[in-house]
Amino acid sequence: MWLLDYFRKKEPTVNDNISKIQSQIEILDKRERLLNKNIDTEVSKAKEAVKQNKKQMAMNHLKNKSNYEDQLKKIQSQRVNLETMIMKLEEATLNVETLKVQQTVSSTLKNVYKDYSIDDINQKMDDLKDTLDDAKEISEAISRPLDDPIEIEDELTQLENEIMDEVKVQPKKLEEFVPQKLEEEEELKKLEQALAN
Repeated sequence: MWLLDYFRKKEPTVNDNISKIQSQIEILDKRERLLNKNIDTEVSKAKEAVKQNKKQMAMNHLKNKSNYEDQLKKIQSQRVNLETMIMKLEEATLNVETLKVQQTVSSTLKNVYKDYSIDDINQKMDDLKDTLDDAKEISEAISRPLDDPIEIEDELTQLENEIMDEVKVQPKKLEEFVPQKLEEEEELKKLEQALAN
């Protein structure tokens, strides 16, 4: 049985096909170099025939050159087609590998979430939100001052009233000093006038 499997024709792999295409491109490269050499030779021969005034011979060489150029264009087109095939094979391989990775990731994600439904997740998120709200309330309760805020506010109001009373008293004391200051200024003026005379 294994002997039959051995002799069965194997499907060529992508790398096998790429290798065959690259070998064919090498053959086309050799042919292209030969054709370019033949074209140069025919041009040289045509020039030589023109110099010798052999028009018919020159025309024959130019026809040969034209045939070589036609073959060269075909070979270049074949080469482009083969290079395109290589790119398409590589692209197909890359696409298949990418698809395999995506399928693997999809299976893994399904496996990760197999024990959860969207309802379970929504419930767990609601529970988490409730827990965080409770934690916030606990934190606020713990950070409240232990002193009675009303008592402190009363004390603050009393302090403000005392300060206001002091400010009201100070202008009266200033009024007492104002006439004395005016008297001193008048005496200074009189003294200055006396010195000036």
